Amino acid sequence: MKRTYLNVLMAVLISFSLLAGAYRLGQAGSLAEPESPVSQAFTYQGQLDNNGSPFTGSCDFTFTMWNAATNGNPVGDSESKPGTPVTNGVFSVQLNESGQFTTGAFNGSQRWLDIAVKCGSDHNPTDLGRQLLDTAPYASYALKAGSVTNGVVTTGSYSDPSWITSLSASKLSGVLPIAKGGTGSGTKNFVDLSSAQAVAGAKTFSSAPSFSQASGAPFSVASSSLVDNLNADRLDGYHAASLQYLRRALPPQDNLLTTLDSAGVVGGYTSITIGSDGLPVISYYDVTNGDLKAAHCAEAACSSADTHTLDSAGYVGGYISITIGSDGLPVISYYDATNGDLKVAHCAEPACSSADTHTLDSPGDVGGYTSITIGSDGLPVISYYDATNGDLKAAHCADPACSSADLHTLDSAGDVGGYTSITIGSDGLPVISYEDATNGDLKVAHCADPACSSAALHTLDSAGYVGLYTSITIGSDGLPVISYFDNYDLKVAHCSNPLCVPYLKRR
Repeated sequence: MKRTYLNVLMAVLISFSLLAGAYRLGQAGSLAEPESPVSQAFTYQGQLDNNGSPFTGSCDFTFTMWNAATNGNPVGDSESKPGTPVTNGVFSVQLNESGQFTTGAFNGSQRWLDIAVKCGSDHNPTDLGRQLLDTAPYASYALKAGSVTNGVVTTGSYSDPSWITSLSASKLSGVLPIAKGGTGSGTKNFVDLSSAQAVAGAKTFSSAPSFSQASGAPFSVASSSLVDNLNADRLDGYHAASLQYLRRALPPQDNLLTTLDSAGVVGGYTSITIGSDGLPVISYYDVTNGDLKAAHCAEAACSSADTHTLDSAGYVGGYISITIGSDGLPVISYYDATNGDLKVAHCAEPACSSADTHTLDSPGDVGGYTSITIGSDGLPVISYYDATNGDLKAAHCADPACSSADLHTLDSAGDVGGYTSITIGSDGLPVISYEDATNGDLKVAHCADPACSSAALHTLDSAGYVGLYTSITIGSDGLPVISYFDNYDLKVAHCSNPLCVPYLKRR
């Protein structure tokens, strides 16, 4: 049966003790000419796999050195290593011990080693291809050297500058320091995560590491804060429980309360969301100047923020609502009290340092109690109150920036539409909670389409004067849930179906 072999270069090792024994120090700190050249032999160690499994047995190897990765010319003669033992895939051979690759093989130029192997009952050798030799063999190339200062060759003591090479007079240590990716151990000169070690510096794995141990964390993180960019769910098979291994216990901290803007009377009608950059962004009303403003937090705790005025044309910024558009930018609905208009501000970037403002509805006194969300079509949709007519209205934006919108009256039976709140139901359609001031009821409007051009209207609570300060969201069961004010009490309505149709109307 034909076998397929894969050779993976593990290391090319040099016996650095030869460097120390081959030289003797002359007068005044200079190096004397060596009595004999340093040996050009080097040890090659590799791993041999047979169809993906480590091979054990005896193999005949042939090594040829080349001066190019492809084509090129051989350097010296080929060297055969018949009957080389291979144990669990690992083999080791001494090469160039008799100068088969010539004494000038390592002259500063790159070299590639081609390996052919024939094992057991193989009829023909398998060529494993060429591998680039690392720089370790060149540590032995220094037949002549210059003077030494603090252990480093600096100037030549011979007339031929071609003899000069960069050489440290101190023998290279065989232990790779931890800071350089090693273990600091003479027996384990590599990053070994199977035992407790302090490994300094960034470490990158070429493939996902696999941890296997009886108990405990795969590794600990010496950090006083959370460690970013670690996928805790995949570290050790413990899934969410492994989060405890990524953080160090922090001292108890009190809630953080921060004043972000104190220039005059500011902070009315606030609305907050999380921006596409992961940081909170807040829209609010500057009462002193009658302006719409925005604050972009500097970090998640919002201990500081950059504040910006977005609209200062008259008294603007009442009844504010903010969300993040499908373009990743904040979009804000608000009331222009000077003109009695519904307006929207589309931020120019996630920090909302500036915004384009558009008037969406202006006939009469409109734009009170605004609430904004992003529809299933990716476009903003806004619920609001038409005070002139006492109606509940909806505006469906024509684009993510909401430069214009289609306007629809959803409920005009009496004085309705105060304290609106809008969200997108589990059926992908907008659903709006609001007050019926004529009857003192809590009502809900379920839109017939994403544009909310019409809606089915239902009264949810009519016991007394209820329905002020409504807020709506969709629960984990996919059904709307509404909080509201009832004559000094907090109440909540949980819909029994996505349309919030009362049971009596469904019978």
